[in-house]
Amino acid sequence: SLNMNIQKDSESINNVAEKLFSEVQIPSYSISRIETISDVFSQGKIFIVIESKSDSNSLRALCDIVKDKYPKFSNVIICLYRDTPIGRDIANGNIAEFDNDEHISEWLAMYTFNEVEGAFFDDKPGVYFGPY
Repeated sequence: SLNMNIQKDSESINNVAEKLFSEVQIPSYSISRIETISDVFSQGKIFIVIESKSDSNSLRALCDIVKDKYPKFSNVIICLYRDTPIGRDIANGNIAEFDNDEHISEWLAMYTFNEVEGAFFDDKPGVYFGPY
């Protein structure tokens, strides 16, 4: 009976995971820029613009997918921006032209991953631009 309960719990966990995964809609996106920070440490930055409004789960899932497409980076930072003229400029590295408010409104999320600490996802990265 204990074995049956474990099997039943395992099945219900799998059903919940499948339902959650099927509800996540990966947004349309394009990669604007990829930077290799360090070949020695396999570090990279990927800058992406998102073509549609998405929730936090969808943005996180997109980051996981992109990270897996670039296995050469064992340490990666992924920044997601709105697909607007300002968002595209910032994703392409033209940040000097914009003030903090413009940067905050266009920067949707930041994701980091390394093999030691795992993944970190922040869907409100602009708060770091605030007053100190």
